[in-house]
Amino acid sequence: MIALRLPSKSFSEFIGRTNLGARVEKMHEYREFLNRTWLFGGSISPAVQNRVADQMIRHSYEGENERIKAGKARSIFIVASGTCQRLVNGAVVQTLITGDFFGEETILFDKNLTDEYRLVEGAKLFEVPAEAISNIPAVMWKLLERHEKKTNVIAAEAPAELALVV
Repeated sequence: MIALRLPSKSFSEFIGRTNLGARVEKMHEYREFLNRTWLFGGSISPAVQNRVADQMIRHSYEGENERIKAGKARSIFIVASGTCQRLVNGAVVQTLITGDFFGEETILFDKNLTDEYRLVEGAKLFEVPAEAISNIPAVMWKLLERHEKKTNVIAAEAPAELALVV
């Protein structure tokens, strides 16, 4: 690999002349965010972080109680700020905070998002499409781990009359 060394002043001038300042700042912000999450922190190289950050989409929800319903998006959604509640039959079963994510089943099993999520406190989410992460083994493993944990919690909390008898 060949690296080009530039004095910081020359680099700043180049960024200014090419109008890349906003993009460079956005990529830096998104990579810093990824590094602080359990899903991406410490498990992917800077080049892969750049690829993921480049495909991230920021969603801001200003109102209270906005909802993300079941749908066909093949993405995970990571809480960037605020809180998000997972609803089952209208009842809150989980509260997600900064760094938590949902939608892993859409990537792991290519199925629609089945739960409904309510965004509170002016939540901001990052959407990360399947194409950005489906070839990153460490991230896919963590998605599977989280999905299994969520499935086990749901099974443990199910009423006894719903238990399967074998």
